[in-house]
Amino acid sequence: MIETSTPTVIQLPHIFDSLGSLGIIQGAELLPFQVNRVYFIHSVSEGAVRGSHAHKKLQQLIFAASGSFDLILNDGEKSLEFQLHDPTIAVQVPRGYWRTLHNFSADAVCMVLASTAYDESDYIRDYDEFLRWRKS
Repeated sequence: MIETSTPTVIQLPHIFDSLGSLGIIQGAELLPFQVNRVYFIHSVSEGAVRGSHAHKKLQQLIFAASGSFDLILNDGEKSLEFQLHDPTIAVQVPRGYWRTLHNFSADAVCMVLASTAYDESDYIRDYDEFLRWRKS
């Protein structure tokens, strides 16, 4: 299991052969959390921005299952931007990062593996509140 408090790019295991490729995400050796929820974002309207929130406890693994999109992560002081367009590359997002997803291609499918079930009290949806929370 990987332990990290900063965003990490992860190469997802794949098996390639003449028939195509098979992506694999299994076991605790790849992620610093147990997957308790999986969801995906698709059919995003042109120019739409998704995310724009942070989590107090939840951790995620985000990747483009199809198409492409940009992921911006902000810790309250600096931002990191990732262009996700390859289903073998994922970003592990620790708790406490403001995340914004944008620049979705028409065929984009954003896959998210999450450490916890949905819990509205874990969300910080106001950026100023996020900055105060990070300082505390």
